[in-house]
Amino acid sequence: MRFELVKCPEFAQWVRSLNPTDQRWLSVAITSSQSVNGSSAMPTIAARLKTERKRLNLTQAAMASLCGISREIWCRYEQGNGLPGAEVLQAFLKAGGNVHFVLSGDFPVGETLLLERFRACPKVLQEAILRALKTEH
Repeated sequence: MRFELVKCPEFAQWVRSLNPTDQRWLSVAITSSQSVNGSSAMPTIAARLKTERKRLNLTQAAMASLCGISREIWCRYEQGNGLPGAEVLQAFLKAGGNVHFVLSGDFPVGETLLLERFRACPKVLQEAILRALKTEH
């Protein structure tokens, strides 16, 4: 994967150190924020919902089911013909979606990666990590 957009060698080296899934996600985020015809093309909530669904490797039907809505309603969200409510966003979060990114457009790569890796850990390891974080130093 080449990142011609980035001129910083340290950043390029960091990107190469990411696993392929994280590289694809970062590529989508950078591509969707590049300028189009000289103007900023900040992706909409609809576009970011689609980006997150694809990052999770889910179909529209699968994401809709996880969120407790029909595929048709999910399609409307991705087309920008409606906004998900709090209940849908909460289910989206539980499914692994990055609600902060969807709503704000901010892409906290480090925090997102940390959260994804934490969620992938066995429960016993998650509990040990939480105990360590609660310990006063």
